[in-house]
Amino acid sequence: VLLFIEMSFFKKYKKPIDILFWIVLVAIIAYKFGYQQMAPSITFSELLLVNEAGQNFRIEDYSDKNLLINFYQSWCGPCIQEMPSLSNAYLNLKKDDFVFIAVTDEPFSLINKVKSRTDNQMIFLQSKQSFDKIGVRAYPTSYLINKKGEIVFEKVGPEQWDSPEMEAHFRELVQ
Repeated sequence: VLLFIEMSFFKKYKKPIDILFWIVLVAIIAYKFGYQQMAPSITFSELLLVNEAGQNFRIEDYSDKNLLINFYQSWCGPCIQEMPSLSNAYLNLKKDDFVFIAVTDEPFSLINKVKSRTDNQMIFLQSKQSFDKIGVRAYPTSYLINKKGEIVFEKVGPEQWDSPEMEAHFRELVQ
């Protein structure tokens, strides 16, 4: 069957330019899907973040803390599923100078729905820049930034954040 499809494809598109077009199209699609799975490089000091009261939030104000920043979308099933685990991990790690921040570019009406699924300990913020503009194209995407401002952990996709192994790993990464 596959041979028949290949033969009929080349009979229909026999010109080299047609074949080149399809090769380029497949390459672009493959690049786009592969690209979205990579964690982007973000300049965290340039993020425009606000809390529900409209106050600006600056990453630099937390330079004495280890920050876990989780980029999510309310429509993202894996993002929502990991929120309780993320919140539990924060409760276990905050005594070790960790702050967990959940960021989306959606309105606060949606942020508050997601926030209601947690214990309200994490900081929920809105990005004034679209995620596409800052380079976040896969959800959830998380970063751990140590007190020196270095990214010591990147993760694209959901995680069991409150596992003892993950919490120990975080403590080790920020030493």
